[in-house]
Amino acid sequence: MWFILIVLAFSAVSFAQHCPFDGAHIIVVHLTDADKMPVMNAQITLQEVENPEAESCSYSKGLLSKSFFRVKDLLNTGLFIKSKEDIAGKYCADCTFLGDGYYAASLSQAEENCMIATDNNDFRYRKRKFEIFSGDKVFAVDPSSIYSLCLGSGKWSRIEPIELSQK
Repeated sequence: MWFILIVLAFSAVSFAQHCPFDGAHIIVVHLTDADKMPVMNAQITLQEVENPEAESCSYSKGLLSKSFFRVKDLLNTGLFIKSKEDIAGKYCADCTFLGDGYYAASLSQAEENCMIATDNNDFRYRKRKFEIFSGDKVFAVDPSSIYSLCLGSGKWSRIEPIELSQK
């Protein structure tokens, strides 16, 4: 009987573990020019839009504005964890979006969802809406293009970049 209780206790602890990227999300874009060549050193920003409650968001107040970085650089240095390992090499070795013209922006859990405190000491969640700005072009971000980095959601190679053209 004691053996069963001990096994159950240890199994409950193991289910409580989270991946190191729990709550982290990523948006990946592939930016090409009129000739379908990768655009290098692009200035791309992610802007939150249409959130009249942005100033009420807990942990991430106001309308968000985030820069995009080369995907490999973001994965290795711009995520919300401190690591000296090659995260892109370890978790994204089979990803097709690590080359030229691919950029990414990351969002924390509080940046993906606006968390608004309620009167009963709880939170109401409002999904944030985003647009991508590249030069004079504006592109809407479909919520399905925001991917969780938690490994429980699948391999990072499942991430599909948003195709953008500077035509």
